[in-house]
Amino acid sequence: MGRPWARGLLLLTACLGLCRPLGGLGASFYGESYVGLSMAEVSPELSLQFRFQTSKPQGLLFLAAGKTDYCLIELLSGTLQVKVKVGTGKQILLSEQRLRVDDLVWHSVGLQCGKDHVSLVIDKHHETTGQLAGGMRNFTFHHGIYVGGRGGLSVPYLDRKTPNFRGCMEDVVFNQREILTSLRSYPGFKKVNEVSLGCSDEFFAGKDEAISFFSSRSYVTFPEWKVYHGEGILRFAVQTETPQALLLFQSGRGRDFVALEIHEGQLKAHVGRGGTKTQLSSFSLVSDNKWHIVQLRVAGRHVDLMVDEHGERAGLPLQSQEFMSEGPLFVGGLNDRMWETAHSLELVSVPGKSIRGLSLKGCLQALEANLEKRALRDALVSRDVSAGCTSEGLRGTDPPVAGEDVLPPQPSPSTAAPNASSPLKNRSGRFLVLNKLEVQEGGRALLGQRHIEVGVDFMYLGINYSQILFNIQEMPMHGFLQIDVWPAQEMEQTFTLSDLRRGKVWYVHDGSEEPTDCFTFRVSSNSKKVVLSQLQDLVAHVFNIVVLPVNDPPYLRLPEGHLLLFENTKQRLTPGLMQVLDPDTDAQHLRFSVLNTFSSEAGFLESAKDPGKAISDFTDADLQDGNIFYVHRGHQNSRIVLRATDGELVSNTVVLRVMAVPWDFEVADRTGVVVPQGGTVLITGSNLSVKVNGGQHELDTRYDITHPPQFGQIQHLGSNGEWEPVRTFSQRSVDRGEIRYYSSFKELQQENVTDHFKFKVSIEGRVSKELLFPVTVEWLQLTLPKNIPLEISNINRKVLDSGHLQAAAGSVQVAERELFFKLLMPPKKGKLLLGDEVLKSGSMFSQKNVTDSMVSYKPQGRPWEHSQDSFSFSIVVKQVESKGHTFRINLEVDKTHITVTNTGLYVKEGEWTIITKSEFFVQTLDHRIFQYKVTKSPQHGELKLVSSSTSPGSESRATGFTDDDIVSERLIYAHDDSETRWDEFVILASATGLGQQGGVRSPDSEHVSTEIKVSISVELKNDEKPVRVVDKIFHVVRDSQRLLTLADLCYHDPDVDFDDGQLLYTRHGIPNGDLVKATDPTQKLYQFRQEDLREGRVLFKHNGPDSARFLLFVTDGVHYTSSLLEVSVSEAYIHIINNTGLLVHRGRDGFLTTANLSVTTNQDVRTDHEFEFHVVQPPKHGRLLVNNSAFHSFSQHDLKQGHVTYRYNGDGNSDIFNLTVTVKDTSLDVSVCVQVSSEDHQHYSPILHRESLTVEGKPVKLSRGKLQVAQESIDYVHNGSEEFDSLTILANSSELGKQSLPQTLFVTVESVNDEAPVVTANKVLQVWVNSVTEVTRGDLCAEDGDSSPQDLVYWVTPPSNGHLALRSIPGRSIQNFTQAQIDEGQLVFVHSGATSGGFSFQVTDGLNSAPRQIFSVTARALIISLEVNRGLSIFPGQ
Repeated sequence: MGRPWARGLLLLTACLGLCRPLGGLGASFYGESYVGLSMAEVSPELSLQFRFQTSKPQGLLFLAAGKTDYCLIELLSGTLQVKVKVGTGKQILLSEQRLRVDDLVWHSVGLQCGKDHVSLVIDKHHETTGQLAGGMRNFTFHHGIYVGGRGGLSVPYLDRKTPNFRGCMEDVVFNQREILTSLRSYPGFKKVNEVSLGCSDEFFAGKDEAISFFSSRSYVTFPEWKVYHGEGILRFAVQTETPQALLLFQSGRGRDFVALEIHEGQLKAHVGRGGTKTQLSSFSLVSDNKWHIVQLRVAGRHVDLMVDEHGERAGLPLQSQEFMSEGPLFVGGLNDRMWETAHSLELVSVPGKSIRGLSLKGCLQALEANLEKRALRDALVSRDVSAGCTSEGLRGTDPPVAGEDVLPPQPSPSTAAPNASSPLKNRSGRFLVLNKLEVQEGGRALLGQRHIEVGVDFMYLGINYSQILFNIQEMPMHGFLQIDVWPAQEMEQTFTLSDLRRGKVWYVHDGSEEPTDCFTFRVSSNSKKVVLSQLQDLVAHVFNIVVLPVNDPPYLRLPEGHLLLFENTKQRLTPGLMQVLDPDTDAQHLRFSVLNTFSSEAGFLESAKDPGKAISDFTDADLQDGNIFYVHRGHQNSRIVLRATDGELVSNTVVLRVMAVPWDFEVADRTGVVVPQGGTVLITGSNLSVKVNGGQHELDTRYDITHPPQFGQIQHLGSNGEWEPVRTFSQRSVDRGEIRYYSSFKELQQENVTDHFKFKVSIEGRVSKELLFPVTVEWLQLTLPKNIPLEISNINRKVLDSGHLQAAAGSVQVAERELFFKLLMPPKKGKLLLGDEVLKSGSMFSQKNVTDSMVSYKPQGRPWEHSQDSFSFSIVVKQVESKGHTFRINLEVDKTHITVTNTGLYVKEGEWTIITKSEFFVQTLDHRIFQYKVTKSPQHGELKLVSSSTSPGSESRATGFTDDDIVSERLIYAHDDSETRWDEFVILASATGLGQQGGVRSPDSEHVSTEIKVSISVELKNDEKPVRVVDKIFHVVRDSQRLLTLADLCYHDPDVDFDDGQLLYTRHGIPNGDLVKATDPTQKLYQFRQEDLREGRVLFKHNGPDSARFLLFVTDGVHYTSSLLEVSVSEAYIHIINNTGLLVHRGRDGFLTTANLSVTTNQDVRTDHEFEFHVVQPPKHGRLLVNNSAFHSFSQHDLKQGHVTYRYNGDGNSDIFNLTVTVKDTSLDVSVCVQVSSEDHQHYSPILHRESLTVEGKPVKLSRGKLQVAQESIDYVHNGSEEFDSLTILANSSELGKQSLPQTLFVTVESVNDEAPVVTANKVLQVWVNSVTEVTRGDLCAEDGDSSPQDLVYWVTPPSNGHLALRSIPGRSIQNFTQAQIDEGQLVFVHSGATSGGFSFQVTDGLNSAPRQIFSVTARALIISLEVNRGLSIFPGQ
């Protein structure tokens, strides 16, 4: 049971802050570990810092838990996720995806929550921030603080699938409080579960390192062992002396399982499936402290168990279902919950009535699940294990497997390794190896050499073992060290290596229930001889001690001695009334038994789960959860005889005296509450409470509302977090803060009236008289201290700030963000804006928006005279709305402002139109006269001035004109009859004086001018007839059919607005066949459209002579044309269109396309896939690939798509391969030559056929180049242009008197970057002030004959009056761009600053550059005025 004095001393030490800090050692969390602080935390801000390292991508790092508030930090897929909720505000922060923190290196985390923001900083560099909505309030964490795991906490916002943290943590500081200062548990305050000092070596264990199990509680869990389709294999090596232990356990669905255990030194396998259980035993001894290889295989019909070379098999029941694994794989033992499951399965490793079974003590290595290795670093949870085989009896033997990956176990290292000159004597290569000590609770254990192994032969160095000192720095907390020869007062400080070797050092446990203990020490020497560096560094080592629990009997006590309650009531029994003490048994397994029989007249015990029914036993968990009540009936004095048991041992017997007293009650507190209108206020116990017999009580007290409040509601906070109106509530709800008054009255009150509600109190059937609870409402008085009109003159937008508009709520304090203006009627002559959002009727904005200058007014156009605008609004606070108010805006006029009428022009193709005042005109309020100058003429027409609008024949070209020319309708635009849809011209309008109504012009009046672009829409005419663009003979197989397509017949209509697909064909008699529908050849076609040719709907069927022509009429609906289509009939053939061969550069692949090889046919072929090329003779010095794979055939479609590649293997300068082309039943043989050239061959490219040729003079067509004939070979010499070339040749044999058909040879020209870019356009860019303007190809353009637009890069200096940007990101300045970006409309100029400026630039293609030039930019102010505002006259009834 432990010593009370020791436990009290520990608690005192903790309270005085004397516990030792962890320093830089950190703490290890093993997957089921956690540290929990049972403390309620209320704070306006939150701060957290810690460091951690792990290899696991998932895990809970930190939790501050409240009922609804929480702060949660967890690992999610290798990144950090933070969830914070306070009140109604919630925020989720995620670290950057690229920042992985599961890399087993130290990472630092900092979290700050203050006011309305959250900030997460990782490794001091990576910051993520967010906002908390709903305003800031205090964080309230009722359930305490948790590090590394949740403990037994169950709250809705926690995902139960999130595992506990596995790894190391240190320096955990929450709100300036160090959480890991001590790893000691203190009842009622701090719980430390399976956390050890220092960062464990097992997190860094290698893949082949063994696992050492050294205590009766040891186990490891790995990810689920998947049994696929009912079959799975487990394989491992084991070394142990344990005669009975559990080795492996994998649970399945339902009660299915697979288990492997040691029984009497031999292995026994169990398979439970579908309610049946199969056992299989091995007769090989494994508990002989030697290595054994074990393999367990579960199949659909049988189970196999092999130990070394000896195997056993057992059949599985045929009717049983396949085994489906579920949950983790347990190795070496189980946790407490799974031991209970194993006990119910009757496994031999769980003997007798013991709840906890026997774990493995020994080594396990080379674990494989379905041939997949499982190492210690892959573990999900571990307890009392270490990396490497540390047990002394297990050292020196290797697994008996040759050639396998099962390696001999290695001892786990301590902190420092010796240098090369150290006289080491252990295999680990370490100076010090530490193995945990096991001791029974309240017992003593010898600390020997197998626990602290020094890897140096000191006798070899001439140093006595008594001169090697172990200096204890920090003593054990739950026991002490004792040395046989020392007095008690000196036994705790130092012992020698000689003491350790002679077995004189003992650890004595103090009997407490803590599962672990530890002490730290340093190793030194008092020898004067040369000492190793390890003895001089004085490194601190941590020695861990495992405490094996002992089942002590429970102890029952009654702290208060008796139960005092009111007559005929019931009272909850609490742990303060009756306590059972048994630290090694949890509350769920401790049971109370009532030994005496209750008298029905006295009373009985009941459970809250089944009220009204007497019970005679219950668990300690029921007592702690407040579920056990004593119900009093009749007698005032009675007794309850109690005893407790843990399932094996029973406690002492106690008698609880019960005394019942008479009682009465009164309402002690009825103070009332104060609430602002529209707000809420909690009704607490200090406002409303009841006393029984003048004191506090726990009787069920209910308040029944008889008359509800007039101006509000009494509301209760439900379990769903919502407040709902109620007519009855309990004192318990009041004490929990779940009852409030809500002021729901929305009207304004002129007088200061009060509210109240009436109620009655009901306790155990007794009811009070009707009482009144007063409520004082602070009524809102909504006023406007400021409502000053807004003055607007010569600006486009003006801010409405708190100097113009300000509201107040009287004596009630209301934050600006909660004081709103509701727009009842928007302004008519402008727009009211919140930011850039237009406010409409019903829109809301706050006083804070006004104070922050976020509300503005924007007039629509410019007024012609002084005028006024207004909008109406009301004030709204907490759903209380005032009467309507009006805000006024005074609009002043700018008489010099230019008003432009520019509606654009409309003209028919080839015609003219008069430009009238309603289409184009410029004017000002002071009636100035304007002169117009044409700065950019139209491109597809002319501006002309005529003497009379009715006789445009006497026109002259206009480069300028006046207001009078427009008013007199003498200005016209004449289109040039081109096929264009639009045109434009630019006019500079300048004021030259004042009109008759303008008065006298001041000598210093400003110059007024503006530049205007006039757009012209052109209505195109159908004035062009169709033109034939494909004119060729149509070939077809005799007595067959073939599709007629655009490749055979095609027309084009030059009218740009006409769709060529709508051209209508009409055919007349066909002497040698018919045109029919391709989908229905029985229907003849006499008319069809060109889109039918494009879609493959027209089919020609031959019937008649081999050669004929027929007439076709083609129309666009207005114009007609005709032509003849000649049809030639022959047998099926395949003709080669071109076969230029292939030129391949050495070291590169060559692509074979239709530019090198293509064929045609007169057969009915619908797709290029029907042209099949079969490789008859492959190339000798390369390979043919189709889509990068070796194939022996391809199609003409593959050639067109560039899918066919010739891959040169590096031998020879030429190659050849033979193909057979097949179309239906027709084939043709063709040879393709390959010529290989070196990389630097740029000027002379030899023709692939090197044989002597006679070149006919007439048929040869050579576009851009010349032929050179030398030494019976023909060379093609390029002229340096940037284009492709081709030539047609004939082969002629004078001896045979024959010549070949003409063949076209295509020449592919490889470009050489030898030309510099040339700037072809550099115009002054005209922009509006503060505008974003596109830079077009007409403004800035460069060309390069041998470089594409995307290769032409402009490098610029920063512009002096703005910046260059891409259209998608106008706010980001750029210093370089390409011609392609200009062509695609991506480049814009963003003006700011001076009206004149620009930048210098230089264009380069990567090798050559154009001279540096200057690009100029000028800006003008954009002034838009209303040009027409005449009244509208209508007749009545119209």
